[in-house]
Amino acid sequence: MEEYTLVKVVSTSDIPETKLCGLVVGPVGEGRELEVSLWVAEELVRAGLARFRDELDIQTLTRVHWGELVQKGGALSKVPEDLYVRADLTFRRMRGEVRERALRLFREFLECRLRKIARLSVSEAPEAQLRNMTPEERRLYEALRAEVERWRGELLKFGV
Repeated sequence: MEEYTLVKVVSTSDIPETKLCGLVVGPVGEGRELEVSLWVAEELVRAGLARFRDELDIQTLTRVHWGELVQKGGALSKVPEDLYVRADLTFRRMRGEVRERALRLFREFLECRLRKIARLSVSEAPEAQLRNMTPEERRLYEALRAEVERWRGELLKFGV
């Protein structure tokens, strides 16, 4: 995840107006949500002034994993649009056995999604499937689709 990716944090105490490398954050009251760049969020969390709003817990990850595996006919399940950002934030902070279990579940989920997106990129994906993609998955789908079409065009010009 890029350091300028916007993430949501919740203030754990009052945050006075604070300048960070030329950026102004605050003032913000305790319990208020704000959206800031990842690097700013990490500084606020490190200072004990905020917590990430959207980290995944193991139960949510298990539900997302299971929901993807039980889809019929290669369909993509609906997942939170910010799933990959949330997963990244979560895995940065997890440790030990819980982290290993969560990473295993996420890898299985990710491999399943990748197979489905690759399969969809060979032909025009139905709109419902496109709506079930995260922004990151949509970019991957579009890049794969463009490459498939380019490759197809190359082969078809030779009469294959």
